[in-house]
Amino acid sequence: MKLLRIRSPIVCLLLLTTSGLFAGGGRSPRLSIGSASAVQGESTSVDLSLTNARPVQGLVMVFEWDARKLRGLALTPSALIAGAELLETRVEDSFMILSAVIDIDGQGPAAIPAGDSQLLGSAELRCICPGPRQEVAVALVDGRYARVDGGPVLDNLVVDDGESITQAEGLGLDNGTVVCEPGDGGPAFLCGGPLLEDGSIPTAEGRPGETVTMCYYYTDPAPAGGQIQGLSMAVSYDCSLSCVENSVDVTRGALRDVEAEFFELHCDNDPNDGDGCEMVVGMLIDINAPFDGRRLPATDAPGLLFCVDFTISPEAEDGTCLDVTFENGVDGRGQVATDNLVSIDFFEQPARTLGCQVCVEADLLFVRGDCNFNRAVNIADAAAMVGFMFLAEFPAPCFDACDANDDGRHDVSDPIYLLTHLFIPGNPAPPAPFPTAGEDPTDDGLDCSGDPGFPG
Repeated sequence: MKLLRIRSPIVCLLLLTTSGLFAGGGRSPRLSIGSASAVQGESTSVDLSLTNARPVQGLVMVFEWDARKLRGLALTPSALIAGAELLETRVEDSFMILSAVIDIDGQGPAAIPAGDSQLLGSAELRCICPGPRQEVAVALVDGRYARVDGGPVLDNLVVDDGESITQAEGLGLDNGTVVCEPGDGGPAFLCGGPLLEDGSIPTAEGRPGETVTMCYYYTDPAPAGGQIQGLSMAVSYDCSLSCVENSVDVTRGALRDVEAEFFELHCDNDPNDGDGCEMVVGMLIDINAPFDGRRLPATDAPGLLFCVDFTISPEAEDGTCLDVTFENGVDGRGQVATDNLVSIDFFEQPARTLGCQVCVEADLLFVRGDCNFNRAVNIADAAAMVGFMFLAEFPAPCFDACDANDDGRHDVSDPIYLLTHLFIPGNPAPPAPFPTAGEDPTDDGLDCSGDPGFPG
């Protein structure tokens, strides 16, 4: 993970806090997210708006959603803030940030005028949650995400007369919703990690050089009894992935339940053969006597077909996501072009498709002793260590950062070590990485994993 230097005047303005109330009285400002809908696999946009009784010199909007159900695509500012002296956006799979400062020094007349539901921009999101209709919240959140990796976390705010107005000072936050509707009702193919307990399909994740399991699913909202007799599947994947053919698993899920009699899968991992990296699958349930007309059961929720392993290249870039898509015309290592089809009542029918990704996990950089993970080491970190280790009150975001003396354990010696460094002259500083962020040079069983809900 790269740590980026942020220009301090901008940070000071964006993170300015104040205990004052909304100056001048009147209605408190509000940041709002609209609502929209889309068919599974397609994208839609939600509006971002501001209601303000006084001119606004700047603002920050930070909002998130369930990344298992929506994927962030783009954030487009409106004409209202297009001329801002500072205008920055951050777009990630699970959150976005919009930062705008109309007047950086706070002395000029430039500002967003007072108004109701003024359009600030739009956020484009794609529905990736297969199955029945789902409503997905798009929520404004404080203190969870940063403008750049490793930077300070942000709150939603507006700037009036050089002072920041957050929720604590009366800023209103209105969340939105994206409704993901089922497709046209026909059979569909989907992919992702192994199914979670709640029935959702997660994004597969792994580090460079690791092997991850990718599973392939179907939906078929047919009448009771089902209608799919067989299928062909054509998949194209980023060549930083390598398909492990002999890892294919059909011993669980729908193919096992219907006792499918023909199943073949082969992969092309050659990035230099002119057609990329591909996987071809063929399946027919009933091919041997006695013929009984078995079919895949109908299902609105994702039904497991098979799983197969993919190895992430050791050279894959940390923090990237590698695409896995269904692509008609793929031939794998053969010469026969294959499409994404199902056989229903002895005739082919195209299958709707919803691709997925394998995300490459980055090694999280940290500063030893920085237990609260805000890129500063001070008395608050010693308090965080006590809260984490003994009071169960602090969800440490990076376990290794709380190991101040780098002995591979969490115990009372860690806050004592840090306190003596901070306040008793001549005592040693925490071992590397310190005082700047880096990777842990010590192989001690601790890593920078921590509470998954804490910003990192």
